[in-house]
Amino acid sequence: MKIKRSKKFKNGVVYCLELQDGMLIETTDTFLPYDPTNAIGRPQNKLDNTNLGDRSERWMIGVSTMSGCPVRCKFCATGNMKRYRNLTADEIVAQVEFAINQSGCNPKDAKEFKINYTRMGEPFLNIEAVKEAIRRIKEKYPNTHHYV
Repeated sequence: MKIKRSKKFKNGVVYCLELQDGMLIETTDTFLPYDPTNAIGRPQNKLDNTNLGDRSERWMIGVSTMSGCPVRCKFCATGNMKRYRNLTADEIVAQVEFAINQSGCNPKDAKEFKINYTRMGEPFLNIEAVKEAIRRIKEKYPNTHHYV
């Protein structure tokens, strides 16, 4: 995988990665405070930019399960890609390792470490590879929370 583009935010980064066959995927590396009590009463999707936490608190890596997607949900730009394919378990796990390596942090140091299978593609159209990726990630990082 190589980085095609990336965009940094105060609480993380989103990567557009190119696979060996030229297909593109999206991977995110973000973090939030572990204690969300200061979010009560705030409008949704607004962060307290003075207290975003760090990767030692709530660290979330978002991975793609497909490159492109055949579902074409109206809210998602992924359906506009001309081609799509399922990712292998190796490609899904590689995104997690990529984000960890880029961050320079250790997931074992985080109070909460989450993998979200919600970037590009519908995970249930590739559920066998997702299940195998979860098995491998849990083996290496046993305290990981997985969200499909």
